Amino acid sequence: MRCYSDEKYRDILENIEDSYYEVDLDGNFTFFNNALCKLGGCTREELLGVNHRKFIDEKTADDVFAMFHKVFQTGEPAKAFDWQMVRKDGSRRYVEASATLLKDVSGQPVGFRGIIRDITER
Repeated sequence: MRCYSDEKYRDILENIEDSYYEVDLDGNFTFFNNALCKLGGCTREELLGVNHRKFIDEKTADDVFAMFHKVFQTGEPAKAFDWQMVRKDGSRRYVEASATLLKDVSGQPVGFRGIIRDITER
């Protein structure tokens, strides 16, 4: 059995090409890797604490909310949910995301975590 250090996990997160994210229950980014900054076309400082709705249009926002709400209600992860993301410069990318309910030590929901993959070239 392997035991990984925090440094090993940090290295994995910072070197994968997919974007890892964590948001609070309101959808504000609380933790993410550099790949998400690159995908959104912004710096860490510009992304931390920002609501995910800044990167999606109105129609898409309703669909994304429904997906997160379903995860919250059922506790079941969402896999391969697609939408169009709006980058900081206004350009658009197609992404595929997953979302899992994030709970605190007492088991209370505190947010979501997941992976976002750029599928524009598909």
